[in-house]
Amino acid sequence: MAVTVEITQSTVLEPSRESARGGGKKVPLTVFDRASTDGYIPAVFAWNAPAPTNEALKAGLVAAVARFPHLAGRFAADDHSRKCFHLNDAGVLVLEATVEADLADALAHDVSAHINELYPKAENERANEPIFQAQLTRYACGGLVIGTACHHQVADDGGEELASTAATPGTMFYPDLEVDSWLGFRFHDLDFGCGPPCAFLPPDLPIEGIMIFVPSCDPKGGVDLFMALDDEHVQTFKQICYSMD
Repeated sequence: MAVTVEITQSTVLEPSRESARGGGKKVPLTVFDRASTDGYIPAVFAWNAPAPTNEALKAGLVAAVARFPHLAGRFAADDHSRKCFHLNDAGVLVLEATVEADLADALAHDVSAHINELYPKAENERANEPIFQAQLTRYACGGLVIGTACHHQVADDGGEELASTAATPGTMFYPDLEVDSWLGFRFHDLDFGCGPPCAFLPPDLPIEGIMIFVPSCDPKGGVDLFMALDDEHVQTFKQICYSMD
């Protein structure tokens, strides 16, 4: 099933002058910030219809980032040429998109074929790149997918790393295993007035060997596991993987 995602609007939302709290301050990165991944982490969630309007979501986002000025800021260099947060209230990027298909059909078929079109493609190398970015994708049935890209050095607060290898990560054919827990992320509390998300959609994970535990969106609860594997290793993994039921 071919699914085409069409971007219809791109907007940078800034907190109002009355609500902005950044004040132009430059804040140094903590030692934990410097040790964490220097890149953007995507997350994608789906809601069945009826879903809140884009205008309501954007208004709520502006109100939220006004309270958390790091998200509306930018990376900069301090007087010692060290990377820092510039709380300049420059705003967050919001993309709006449409899909001429029903959400249920897209979820039931090969969602991995278009998952990477459902969140912004943030790049560290671009000048003045927003630290937090979101994409609101509306499906023909009224269903909604919200994809976010947030820099890991500003928003790595709810995760808990369970185990990690000591080797330096590569980008593929990585021989080691890293297991991370996102169970502290309260996905079920993402209720914008129409109920919690019906699905968490795993974005493309560029480092082979990463395993992530996330709370299931199933009404009965539970835990889902997502793992990044190279295509040629999938069959081998199936041979050595056993059911945990």
